[in-house]
Formats: sequence, structure tokens, C-alpha cells
Amino acid sequence: MHRIESGGARFITFSCQHRLPLFTNPNLAALLRDRLFMHREEGTLLIFAWVIMPEHVHLLCQPRGESTLAGILRSLKMSVAKTALDRWQQSNAAILQKLHDATGTPRFWLKGGGFDRNVRNPEEFAREFHYIHHNPVTRGLAKAPTDYPWSSSRFWSRAFPNEPTCDQASW
Repeated sequence: MHRIESGGARFITFSCQHRLPLFTNPNLAALLRDRLFMHREEGTLLIFAWVIMPEHVHLLCQPRGESTLAGILRSLKMSVAKTALDRWQQSNAAILQKLHDATGTPRFWLKGGGFDRNVRNPEEFAREFHYIHHNPVTRGLAKAPTDYPWSSSRFWSRAFPNEPTCDQASW
């Protein structure tokens, strides 16, 4: 079991260009999920919670070893963007016209680093963990966190089947 180092856990949010709901496409959501898991399997990123919303992503994570969060996110975001944009350019997809930045270049991700902050204590960690898993419910995308397919909520409900779920827990 990995230990959460003081100040090591981070709550991160990053968004699609113009906050377009690109992840309503299940193939794109699966691509991002798989690339995220690749970093976990390589041992560069410890992932506590994640959710892929239609137009943005939330992560509760911690870089591992010599890896930096900036490097991991750059790799993750660039690989997803390149795959999606290449496919859309090959098929001359209409979505490309909606993704242009001020220079006329299509972008997958909103420019900038998104939202990133240290999680300083167990109470804050629990609050962000809960927030991530309940975001689809709050937005009306699911009735319960485990109903939403693009989240770590299902993993946690299976990992601890006899424990209260996020729905049942008293926060």
C-alpha cells in the first residue's frame, strides 16, 4: 500500500477546448482512461480517484518516483490530443471547426494548466474524493456514483464491497 506523503496528493482539473463536451464520445473517454491507467501501470502516477466528465477531467493523484506531475499531465494530454486530432483531420470531421484557438489552430485541451492544488490533510482528501465521485450525480449524468462508467467509483465499490459506499457514507 502506498503512503500519502504530506502535500503529495494533488487535486487536478483540466478541460476540453472551449469546454466542448468531447468526452460524450465513449471512444475518447476510453482513450483517456486507458492512457491514465498506462501511467498508473508504469508506476509514474498513483491514482486515488478520477472522473471523466463530458468537458473536463478531475484527478486525485500523486506523482511517483522521479516523475513530475507537469511531465505526466503533458504526456497524457498530448497523447490523447494527438490521437483525436489526427483522426479528425484524416476524416475532415466537422468538430475541428469548433476547436480552433485564436491563431486558427485546432486544440483539444483548453490552454493553461487547469486547476491544480495540494491536498493538505485527510479531511480535504476525503472531501475531494467524494466530490470527484459525486460530480456526475450533481450534474444529472447518473443517479449514483457507481452508475457512471467513466469514474473510479466502481473500482472502489468492488474493492471494498462490505464497506459503506460514497452514497452511504456520512461526510
